[in-house]
Amino acid sequence: MKTPPTIHRAAVEIGYDSGAVHLYPTPEEYNADVQALLDKSTLDIQAVEAALAGLSDADLITLCIGEQDDQRAVLETMPADIRASVDQLLEQIFEEVCYNHE
Repeated sequence: MKTPPTIHRAAVEIGYDSGAVHLYPTPEEYNADVQALLDKSTLDIQAVEAALAGLSDADLITLCIGEQDDQRAVLETMPADIRASVDQLLEQIFEEVCYNHE
């Protein structure tokens, strides 16, 4: 499965904000690590994509790189059954792709 467009955008926002994108030799390698994370994920990626795609640009950016209280406020606007999955996936992108990159 190809990385859904809004998840891709979220991953890029997180990657640039954390500086991780610059640690990779090419953007394609960063994207490949994001894709590998999605491929092994047990989350409903299509549901997460739909939830992220329903956000305004400003809310998507806030959710990806905003202050924690502001991120929580955006999550609260989503249906309750998808909040945890959205939060978990974005956290995994940060922790497993950005933070753990060698």
